Amino acid sequence: MKENRQDGKRDVIFGAQAGWVRGGGAVLLLVSIALAGYLMFHLWRSPAPDTAPRQPQALRPPAAAEPAAMPVAAEPAAAPKAATASAAAGSASFEMLKGRWERPDGGYVLEVKHVEPRGTATVAYFNPSPIRVARAQAQRDGGAVKLFLELRDQGYPGCTYSLTYHPDRDELEGVYFQAAMGAYYEVVFVRLK
Repeated sequence: MKENRQDGKRDVIFGAQAGWVRGGGAVLLLVSIALAGYLMFHLWRSPAPDTAPRQPQALRPPAAAEPAAMPVAAEPAAAPKAATASAAAGSASFEMLKGRWERPDGGYVLEVKHVEPRGTATVAYFNPSPIRVARAQAQRDGGAVKLFLELRDQGYPGCTYSLTYHPDRDELEGVYFQAAMGAYYEVVFVRLK
């Protein structure tokens, strides 16, 4: 038991209650601060749906972001001349992709240097500095010639281009996937003369 008042009258505060009254305010304050900090941290980490960056030209993901595996016809072993002729015809079918192409909306340059008969392509990409092209593949899909690129470099964590060649306009048109933002954009590349 303890005296609390100066006028000599006694307020009785028993042992366990006396400790809570003296330290209770500090404990309550610390718990409140911890709870407020926890809530602020979690609200800060999860962005509100209306604050996401909006791109007016963003598209829904295409059905297939990568080209389908290219079917390879089995050549009979007894006909090596036919295989050589087939390879030359396949290589000629991708000749229209070779050259330098530019995106008019940003000055990005795509240079198709070589395309193998089975579609493996040697491609350079510039923005304006070189960006590493991890994979480049050309293929025929019906009558259309398509080109798929995957970029893997700083600021380009798996960004892709899925392009189709349009012979009437001599353009590559398609979709760019911006991996860091998870957004798809319609793009066009025109041939540099």
